[in-house]
Amino acid sequence: MEFTSIATPRGARRHLSRIGGTLVLLAVLAPLMRMAAQAVVQAFFPQMLHNSWGQFAVMMLPWYLTIVPVALLLLRTNTLGIPPKRRLRPGKTLALLPMSYSLVFLGSLMGNVVILFITLIRRQAPQGGTVQFLTTADPLPTFVFAVLLAPVIEEVLFRKFLVDALYPYGELPAILISGSAFGLFHGNFQQFFYAAMLGCLFAFVYCRTGNIWYTVGLHAFINFIGTTVSRFLLDRFDIQAMLRGDTSVLTKDPAALIGLLIYLMLLMALVVTGISLFIWYARKTRFRRGVVTFRARYVLNAGMIAYLALFAMTFLRSVFR
Repeated sequence: MEFTSIATPRGARRHLSRIGGTLVLLAVLAPLMRMAAQAVVQAFFPQMLHNSWGQFAVMMLPWYLTIVPVALLLLRTNTLGIPPKRRLRPGKTLALLPMSYSLVFLGSLMGNVVILFITLIRRQAPQGGTVQFLTTADPLPTFVFAVLLAPVIEEVLFRKFLVDALYPYGELPAILISGSAFGLFHGNFQQFFYAAMLGCLFAFVYCRTGNIWYTVGLHAFINFIGTTVSRFLLDRFDIQAMLRGDTSVLTKDPAALIGLLIYLMLLMALVVTGISLFIWYARKTRFRRGVVTFRARYVLNAGMIAYLALFAMTFLRSVFR
């Protein structure tokens, strides 16, 4: 990609349209690959669908095996530069852990408010996507797929490929487009807000370090807390009985209750610390401009409009199904 290809408004719109079209293609390929894999497994290896390993493999592997070559082909590295390699000091690396979790907490609150509003209007909660599956799948395959595999593949796509393609326009456009794409790809209100906020933070970290292993580690940390640690503690209680109002289940295992309370207090400490660190760092953060001047009107192109329309339909489908 030469400088002159995106240095003009027309060239920038065409480039961003290509990016939007690529995201649409990936979003369409995902369910198609999953349905094809499920049909093949159902026909020849139906026993695989009766355990979490097989269910994870059918749901995630076809998608992951598709996005990497497609994204690599269509989101080719530009010749105008990518984020330079820099190392974070240990203190800043550790600070990113509570900052990341505070975004999960705040984004989850926002998502729950939207879900509550929709539920009150329709008297039916919108679908939660993969969240519902992750709460019932076996712990070991959940750890392998959600904590070890998913962060690597998703960071390669949304940070390495996507941010590299957008970096010539400057840090802020790359961060906002990458973060919003990450949130939209989750396809449901329950995950959209915190995923988009996390996506923006991870994109910022990648812009400043040029190293996706920082963001892979942060991503794995968040998924580990949400899918492994929480499941380990909550599985020791009868959640269905608690939802029915039976609080006696909390006193049947005092050690588990104490562990849960300590865990919740640690999470709240992470949230408070993370928000404080955000306030501290936000005061001295300045986004770097790109070598190509970005204008908001550049996103008004066929690819980006199709991308936003597709995910608007996905969200509406999750609400009205």
